[in-house]
Formats: sequence, C-alpha cells, structure tokens
Amino acid sequence: MPLTYFEKTTETRSVVEALRHDGAVVVTDVAEPGLVDAIMEELRPRLDKSGLDTRGDFNGDRTLRVEASVLCTAPSAADLVDHDLVVRVADEILLPHCAAYQVGSMSAIELLPGESAQALHRDDSLYPIQNAGMELQIGVMWAFDDFTEENGGTRVVLGSHRFIRSWHLPDVSDWEAAVMPKGSALFYMGSTWHGSGANRSSARRAGLINTYSLGWLRQESNQYLEMPPEIAARFGPRLRALLGIREHLARGGVGIGCGRDDLERTGRTVAELRLDQFVSLTHRGILRHHGDRRHCDLQAEHRQRKHDQNSHRGDRERDRMLVQQLTPGRELR
Repeated sequence: MPLTYFEKTTETRSVVEALRHDGAVVVTDVAEPGLVDAIMEELRPRLDKSGLDTRGDFNGDRTLRVEASVLCTAPSAADLVDHDLVVRVADEILLPHCAAYQVGSMSAIELLPGESAQALHRDDSLYPIQNAGMELQIGVMWAFDDFTEENGGTRVVLGSHRFIRSWHLPDVSDWEAAVMPKGSALFYMGSTWHGSGANRSSARRAGLINTYSLGWLRQESNQYLEMPPEIAARFGPRLRALLGIREHLARGGVGIGCGRDDLERTGRTVAELRLDQFVSLTHRGILRHHGDRRHCDLQAEHRQRKHDQNSHRGDRERDRMLVQQLTPGRELR
C-alpha cells in the first residue's frame, strides 16, 4: 500500500482514519519554513558541539542528535510540540485509553552524508505490554529539510502496527520512504516499524521527532525533571501539561502540578512547590526516579532543608535553656 499524503487543510478525521489503517501518514507543509529555520539555528551550536556523543550501532556513526532538554536548547520548538494538529490527532488516538497523555521523548536528528540506514524498529518496544486495539504512543517526525529517499527520509512499514509483537523480527522488507517537503509532519503509531534511511546525498538531512504516550506510562525521558522551573514557567498551560507538569487525573491522580494557579494561591515559587510535591509522592511510593540525577538533587535539597529546620529548632532550644540557667530559681522544662 502507498503512503498517504494530506495537505494541512485536510480534516483531522481523515488524517486519523489513515493513521489507524496504515500506521503512518504524512501531512505536508504544516510548519512555516521560518519557524523551522529558527529552531535549527537554536539547535545548531549544540548539534555541532555534542551531537555525536550518542553515536552507536542503533543511533548511527554519522548522525548528530540532541535527545535531552530539547526545549531548553530550542524553545521555538514549543510551537511544534503542542501544535494544534498534533494535539487533535493525539486526542483521537490516545485519549480513549487514558485521562491525559504526555510527551514521551524529543529528539533532534541530523543525518550527515554517508550515514547508513538505521535498523527498523518500533518505538513502543520499551513498554513490555500490548493490548489489542490500544496504542501506547504515537510519534511525529517534523521535516527540517526536504525528505527524499536519497537523503535518508524516514522509512515506514505500512500496516506493521498490526503485527503481533514477538521476539522474532517480522518481515519488514516492504518499507516506503517518507518523501515530503520541509515543514511537513510524518505521523506514525508507536507500534509501526520504521527507521531512518541511508543518506546517499551530499547534503545533511535534519528533523525533530516528538513522541506522545499514555499518561499512566513512564515517560521515556522525564521532561519535567530535565527542564528548570523558570523555563517551564514561560510556556503555556497546555504545553506544561504535555511535559508532565500537571496531575494525571482530576481527582486522586498523581503528578507534579505547579501551574500559575498554585503560585498565586500559595505565594510560593515553582521550585518550592515542585520539590514538596515530588518528595511527598516519592515517599508515598508513587514516583520512583532513583536513576535520575535531577531526582537525586531534589532529594539532597530536601534533606538539607530538613537538616536546617532541625538545626534551627535545636538552636532555639539551647537558647531557652541558657536563659533558664542564667535565671536562678527557675526549673528547666
């Protein structure tokens, strides 16, 4: 079956129907070229400095990547992360199975000339569950250059989202490259087999991949821990919610909510609110992020605050006893 292409004015329903049927679909010319250029300008210094730090068999030896704190590096990318079309499509695919969904990961990727094809894979393989009819996540690849088969346009195996997951690699030889102009978006299911193609051209090929997962799943990358509170506060409430800075359920849910309403009601800083809520949830066994450096920093800060409070109480007690000692005839209590 051929990959379906839609114009940006197409009704969301048609895009969703094609995505559900084929596992992938392209919507052309969604982002303005000026926005794409601005994002690449913000990403360029970091791509050139440390883009090859993640190279390897899977990521490639000639692929530059920014995989953590993308919005801290390129805040202009916020317009793509919570783009209206993306949100409408994600609502249809994910909301039937969760109270809210969230950004699972963000990766800026630039293939250099001579890069080989990436192994075909499915993004949702990091979750060891599979329920018929329920997608765990969707992905969106934004084209920051014209994607062609020659420069490594993303390859997708149409219909592969219906494969039964197994330990054996299915037949994924029948793939099709997403050939799309700069500013276009490739939507694909988390269960769809895909991967970068080989860049046989003489030019670089860049793109941005954002994944969105069910809200009750662990994010592949903890967006709300990667981003300093002062940067998160610059974004609107919908994007903050997508990053995980909100409660998953309206009642009895878990999450780290520190929106503007919380700040106005309590008069406290985002950092103070987030620290207290994070520690509370961790102590209750709801959140476990022992492998995250930011989590360790938060715990250390919490312990230091408790130590300071205890020390302050101890100082006041010693002052009280000293006054009593200097006042004859009074009993110590």
